[in-house]
Amino acid sequence: MTRYTPLSGHPYHAKTEAELRYIIKDAGEAAVAMRGHSPGAEGKYLDQVNDACTVLAWRQKKEKTHA
Repeated sequence: MTRYTPLSGHPYHAKTEAELRYIIKDAGEAAVAMRGHSPGAEGKYLDQVNDACTVLAWRQKKEKTHA
């Protein structure tokens, strides 16, 4: 059975949990700041939040299945 890795090859996989949590916080704040000013920038920051959350959730799920 092949294991699925979301965002395979994404640089966020090399980041620590603390770094990913910082990205979520910082990019989330940046997205709010861009709301109404630059939809493209807002979307970019929201993508960063989503990617960091995806990697964290995958790690947590992986830990539970290997515990």
